[in-house]
Amino acid sequence: MQNGTARCRFAWGRYIARSHRQKGAHVRIDRREKLLAYQTLPSLQTYVLLEQDVVRAEVYRRVTGWRVEYVEQGSIRIDGLDIDLPLADVYTDVQI
Repeated sequence: MQNGTARCRFAWGRYIARSHRQKGAHVRIDRREKLLAYQTLPSLQTYVLLEQDVVRAEVYRRVTGWRVEYVEQGSIRIDGLDIDLPLADVYTDVQI
């Protein structure tokens, strides 16, 4: 946790997308401008946004045409890295 925000990094190819969730304009920037920019990176396959007030991830995948998938329990599957990332691990030390 940094400055009250959940942070997580996902890598695919040589690019790393770091997602952190804040309120207001920053949320709109992450959902719109950053997502559109990241979609232009050929090697990026997964983009994840994390809520800071509740356990919830928004997962966008190239393979689904960047449609959003909400994950509120269990794990986030990162196919390109062949891992399942437990939300409990992502939110360790985050007070909700």
